[in-house]
Amino acid sequence: MDKMKLGEKMLCVCALAAATVLSAFADECVVLRPGEVEVVLPAKPLPIERFAADELTNFLSRVIGAPVPVIGARSNGTDSVAILLGRAAGFDVSAFERDAFRTKVERSADGAATIRIAGRDGNADLFRYVWKYGQPTHHERATLFGVYAFLEDFAGVRFYFPGELGTVANRRNEVKVPVQDKVTAPWFPVRSVYSWKDGEWYEPIPEGWHKESGKALNCFRMRFETFRIPCCHGQNNFKIVQRFRDTHPEYCQLRKDGTRCLGLERLRDGYDHQWQLCQSSKVWDVFHDDIVADGRKGYVDVMPQDGYRPCECEACQVSYRRNPDGSLPDSYASELVWGQTAALGRRLLAEGRTDLTLTQMSYGAYKEVPNLDLPTNILVMVAVTGPWRVYDRKAHDASLERIREWDRKTGRRVWLWTYPHKFFTTVLPGVPSFGPRAWGRFFKDAAPDISGAYAFEHGADTLERFAASGHLWEERIAVLSMFPFIRANRLEIPFRMVDRFLAHPHDLMHKACGWMLREIGKRDRAALTAYLEQNKVRMSPTTLRY
Repeated sequence: MDKMKLGEKMLCVCALAAATVLSAFADECVVLRPGEVEVVLPAKPLPIERFAADELTNFLSRVIGAPVPVIGARSNGTDSVAILLGRAAGFDVSAFERDAFRTKVERSADGAATIRIAGRDGNADLFRYVWKYGQPTHHERATLFGVYAFLEDFAGVRFYFPGELGTVANRRNEVKVPVQDKVTAPWFPVRSVYSWKDGEWYEPIPEGWHKESGKALNCFRMRFETFRIPCCHGQNNFKIVQRFRDTHPEYCQLRKDGTRCLGLERLRDGYDHQWQLCQSSKVWDVFHDDIVADGRKGYVDVMPQDGYRPCECEACQVSYRRNPDGSLPDSYASELVWGQTAALGRRLLAEGRTDLTLTQMSYGAYKEVPNLDLPTNILVMVAVTGPWRVYDRKAHDASLERIREWDRKTGRRVWLWTYPHKFFTTVLPGVPSFGPRAWGRFFKDAAPDISGAYAFEHGADTLERFAASGHLWEERIAVLSMFPFIRANRLEIPFRMVDRFLAHPHDLMHKACGWMLREIGKRDRAALTAYLEQNKVRMSPTTLRY
């Protein structure tokens, strides 16, 4: 399997895609039928293994229409298919990369069928995190990921959001699982959604459960990250105000009234956050010294505090961008904040600290691309309003362009912080904080720059799983992921993908095919014309009109 460095695989998406290595994949299948399936756990299962068994039996029993028992050892003298989870599978998973899992489906010489699913697991009680705390956890849970992948790939289960409305587990007479031995690993380590504390899920939470339980459960089923890369106001973690307010007040912002931002209070307008630092001061030397003294490795978040406002000190004022009339533009601190971030990054590289990557966000007063070079040890996250402002066309187009500008600046696709839920005056009491139309619109438009990137770099065959899924939304993802191939003039791939779905029964696929053909025509009108002449009789009116 082609490997990429962790820092080169960044992308914030609301689903886990997987790269799969098959060591064997025969036409022979193991068939799961009612009353002929059992799940086997170790004698003393970990909480994560128990949770994985509960999820597997819950949905598999709904699909095949019969209970699926959980036992501590395989039954003898039965024809049941045994599904061995976690340590019961007998795999050595110690060398697996994080979140990778192995699925082995086999028949022994005597015809006994066995399915083994296992990966590296921590010792966290996931169910407790769901019902009591209402929050996900970053403990490893690869066996659970393997269970969810098994349910999706072979039982047709789909997890959109918790509850009957958002979960698909259609009844089948049997479930066929091909004989195989494969290891599945995530394409991207960053897979998360920060869930705001407003709105609720469509269906009521069981009595006694935390009100956020549905959101936590969704994080597990969507296979969100177990390894966190921090990038959210990380300067707060250095506790500068608490440590230096008396000895170095110059580390804190100077306000218009001549005072320093030394306290923990907020100004009366409610938008001035505490702990605002002077970004032109020697506080960046403190960041450096703390990083070195603490022996930090991996990723270090150096993003300023939220609600950044202009510092009135002379050094900051000189560093700020200015409009022709002398006023400050929206992104007045880009050169200052990114300049300090770049200087710290270069300093660490000069000291041989290649084990460190600084994370910084394009946000607020420093959201625009700076007029300076950035070293390679800076990981850029771009904050855009995203789905929240998708119907403000001017703001939406500006967000997409800023993503492209940062792509060009860094030479790679950036990762995103977006706002996919309802905000402020758009929040309605008792109405879930969902905006599915806005989500689809935003990520559809952003697809050329953030979707399909892995497939473009590692081969279009990675989209085959989506195209062959038989599920409308995954088929649509496969078609809309053709943007990078079109931009690179590799038109034979999108032509082949579109051709596959011309006769699809759903109008949304006809729109997707027509859209991709229109994009092809912008690149090569002659190629589009030839394709239309040859295939127009097979196209729906929607595809031709699009």
